[in-house]
Amino acid sequence: MAPVRRRPQNLSLVQVLPLTFVRDRYSINFGPRLRPRREQRPLLVAVMLAGLPISLHAQGRLPEKAEQSPPAAVKAALRPELRVEFFGAERGFAVGRDEVSVLCVLRNVGGAALPANAVRLYCYPLVGLDYTSGEIKPLVPELAPNQATAFRWRLASGSLQGTLLTAVMLQSARATTGSGATAGATIPASSSQTNSVPGIPRAALASIPHFAAPPALGSIRAGTAAGISGLAHPGEVWLANDRVSLHLRRANGAEPVLSLAAKDGVEWRILATGNPLIEVLSCEDGQQPWQQRFNWRNASVRSGRDEGSLTIGGSAGSLWEAEWSAIVRRDTGVIEGKIRLTARQNARLYGVRLTRLLVNSEPAGGGLGRSDGRAMALPPDEDPLGTEAPRLAAAHRGGVTFGLAWPSRPPLEGWSPEPVPTGEPHLAPLLGGAWTSLERGDLILAGASIEIPFRIFAFAPSGTVRDALRFALP
Repeated sequence: MAPVRRRPQNLSLVQVLPLTFVRDRYSINFGPRLRPRREQRPLLVAVMLAGLPISLHAQGRLPEKAEQSPPAAVKAALRPELRVEFFGAERGFAVGRDEVSVLCVLRNVGGAALPANAVRLYCYPLVGLDYTSGEIKPLVPELAPNQATAFRWRLASGSLQGTLLTAVMLQSARATTGSGATAGATIPASSSQTNSVPGIPRAALASIPHFAAPPALGSIRAGTAAGISGLAHPGEVWLANDRVSLHLRRANGAEPVLSLAAKDGVEWRILATGNPLIEVLSCEDGQQPWQQRFNWRNASVRSGRDEGSLTIGGSAGSLWEAEWSAIVRRDTGVIEGKIRLTARQNARLYGVRLTRLLVNSEPAGGGLGRSDGRAMALPPDEDPLGTEAPRLAAAHRGGVTFGLAWPSRPPLEGWSPEPVPTGEPHLAPLLGGAWTSLERGDLILAGASIEIPFRIFAFAPSGTVRDALRFALP
């Protein structure tokens, strides 16, 4: 059944004020939300699951003459915009009662410098975690346009398994309590000013996958040149040939976590952790969209001499049946993947994020590094692929180049591809992409399905990340 798409009624990007007071010259901007025109009421600050757009901009008196006021686009371009590009466990998961290093990467995506000490970043361990040491509400240093900084906290887990939740929130350092004024919030006219991925959240929440034991290559029986190897156990599946391996385990009851491994010389190397496998931004018609992550319900593996396949079925929230599948063939490091979403009821779809790969960059010896909550300046981003492959994200570790690619054809007419922010490119780079239609969404009728193909690859021996260009999709 083909998807049926209709434009929403009475929906626009409007100015919503979740915080209502302004002090002195600065206010915090949390980004636009889609709301019906008739429902422009104050909102509470909500903890969400993606990046955090925040703007700190000057407030002043209105000019005496309207023509003296610069255009809104000019004013937006001349103010700082803070975005959380990554927040989560630096390794991608937690193990037992071991301490976990939580990384937060902030970037100024605006057109003006952020003044030093104008914003404070708060870290909140919410469920299953506790502080160990270090600064839990550090001040953000001065950030030039497109400059990034990183913060790390070392948190302790109180159990062998179970849900682990932590959050960060940005607040003006000028905020006061009691009868004094607190930081206000205004919303820019366009979501493109603040965020390029699905979702415009008020804060960043990290749900950390939690295992009793770490992923081990010993549990992955790598395939041989004679065929494809694969096996499915309750809560664990894997599929491999003689070059590349996929190992998926179920964490926190239903959340799948992917380990991508490849052969580097004569040894196998775990390259990246994939989580979430699928993330959907959608809602019932007339509501605000929210993010829904993929939950594992069942899995199957088929292996043969020349080809093997792996399929995980489940759901994404209450609105979608979801399926993540991969095909591994003989004599290649390419894995052809597909996401399939089927609407359980009429739903409006705004975006789909592909599998997010967190590159395995743990320091030698397994140390967590400095995790005291203090800001660490990050060097400028350098994209070795440039603009040659806009739908390709890749990294290079050891003698292996690996990554994710997706085709130019959108899953629905009018949708556009969006890269996932790279996070901390030297310590915890992120690889991923998304398809979005943030300003309108598409109405998908109950029973209709959409399919989104993608490609995961690992190539060795490789001397440069530019080897990834050969795996780009048309």
